[in-house]
Amino acid sequence: MTTEEEYEQYLVLHRNFSDTYAQVYKHVMDFYPLPQKFIKEATPELDGYIEKFWAHENSPVEGESFRNLVFFAKNFREFANNANGIFEEYQGLHGESGKYIKTIFKLKEKIPAGVNASNEYTRLVPVLKKLITGFEQIKQKTEKTAKNLQLLQAEWGSLKSKMNPGPPPSQL
Repeated sequence: MTTEEEYEQYLVLHRNFSDTYAQVYKHVMDFYPLPQKFIKEATPELDGYIEKFWAHENSPVEGESFRNLVFFAKNFREFANNANGIFEEYQGLHGESGKYIKTIFKLKEKIPAGVNASNEYTRLVPVLKKLITGFEQIKQKTEKTAKNLQLLQAEWGSLKSKMNPGPPPSQL
């Protein structure tokens, strides 16, 4: 590959990086409040149900309700850890993107106008590929986690209705 072709590859990757970054930024910002809200709302109630089981000596610790509660709590904690992991991973890539952009600005400042600096830019191709791949993976993880959130919310609704049954039909 010639230097000119390598530089063209860099330019294409840079545009791809810019587009991918913008899309994933919007995607993550739209997604972020959803699990945070669910975690914030469900945690105290879930902890309360668990305390209720442990507080009463006659609680059916071996019963189906307790097993369902423990199973949900496990899934809930796993979901919360995964969601937080995505945001931490995104923040890391965001920081790496900032370093990349600073490198570009330093190159522009360092290289006098009219001087061909394509070699300097093409050295950044591996960095761009890594960033693009990372952001695409984060987008996939948020999509999967969003689906898991919907399933978990449905499971939570079902579990709550079993834990807090309404009044008997005779009292309605």
